[in-house]
This record gives sequence, structure tokens and C-alpha cells, in this order.
Amino acid sequence: MPFSRPLIAFALSLLSLSAAAQGDPWTVFSEEAIAHAAADVGSPEIARFAVGDSISGEIWTHPETDEEWLVFDWEGQTAYLSMTHLHCVHPDNVMEGDLPIGEEIVDRWWGLPLDYEPSDLVDIPARFVARDDRTLQL
Repeated sequence: MPFSRPLIAFALSLLSLSAAAQGDPWTVFSEEAIAHAAADVGSPEIARFAVGDSISGEIWTHPETDEEWLVFDWEGQTAYLSMTHLHCVHPDNVMEGDLPIGEEIVDRWWGLPLDYEPSDLVDIPARFVARDDRTLQL
């Protein structure tokens, strides 16, 4: 019996997670990145991180909530930081100039550099934009 597309996609996403979790540093992109003593935001605070800080650790999924946490050593203590505050750039997404369209590696665990802005963006015509308080580009 051939494998189904969802099963193949799941397997590929696990490979991405495995690669991302094996030492590539995660970058904090959230203003409120607080590490805790346990995988619970109500547990004692261990450290605060600023936007742009890099952290390496292991990804752990809470068995009751399915929330993903980065677990790492911080000054001799085990620290837990919610993955909702972290971002990891795939090495293939780091290059000078524009990334080739359709070849970016972006999924649940991999992203683009936070400061990446392609040079070929164009404004979306006003008739296609619901709000006029900002310029949207594509």
C-alpha cells in the first residue's frame, strides 16, 4: 500500500523538527520571552530574554497540553521557554539578495530571517485592500 500524502508530509515535518532541534540556535522574536522552572507559565521565572537573543536546547512537548517548549540549561537550572516566542532560520534561507520564489524552506519550525525583505515587492492596488491605514505589498 503506498504512503498517503499526509503521512509523507508528517514524516518530512518530523525531519525538519529533528534538524531544527539538533543544535541550531533559536532566536527570540517576542517581547515577553520568559523562561520558567517548569513547562507552565505559572511556574517560577528563571530568566527573561530580549528580541534577537539566541538559545539552544531540546524541544519538549507537554503531554497534557501539546504545547511545545524549548528545554535548556540556564545557570545550572533547567529552564523552559515556550516555542511561541522562538524562531529558527533554515540555513538555505540565508543568502544575499532575494530568495528564489518557491524555494524558501518555511514550515512550523523553519522560517525566514526576521529582517528579510525582498526587493521585488509591489504595492497591492487600493481597490483590493480592506484597510487604508497601511500599505500592503506582495
